[in-house]
Amino acid sequence: MGAIVRNPVIDIDGIEYEMEIANIEGTHLGFEDHGIFTAFLHLGGPSWGQAIGGLAFDAPEPESSPRYKFGTHRRGRSAGMDMIIRICETVGVDRWEHVYRKKVYALRGDPLGRIVGIANLDAPERKYLILEDAYFEYLDLIGEN
Repeated sequence: MGAIVRNPVIDIDGIEYEMEIANIEGTHLGFEDHGIFTAFLHLGGPSWGQAIGGLAFDAPEPESSPRYKFGTHRRGRSAGMDMIIRICETVGVDRWEHVYRKKVYALRGDPLGRIVGIANLDAPERKYLILEDAYFEYLDLIGEN
């Protein structure tokens, strides 16, 4: 029997992530089925597919707000815009529409676990994004968490 071949590993802030080349097979930027504004990247490899994202790019609108009275019950958050910018920078594109069909490294903390981030194929050690970490760090930075 041959040896098990592992994917390359990258160390980010003391945590090792397994890197696997993935195609961005689809994107979603808009409202999901519960009315929350979000984004997803649908990643795929030779025999697998998984979506990452789903973080709320908005927050509930206070009932006292004039916007609430006119049917707008969600308000955009700057954390959502920051995440869109970070995804574009990591993938290496200047427009959200160009993210589709690009190749990236899918980052997993566990070889068979869920994908937690992405990294640029040409410079993974400089251009990477662990989605939940970046999102919550930004919320902490601006005092919204």
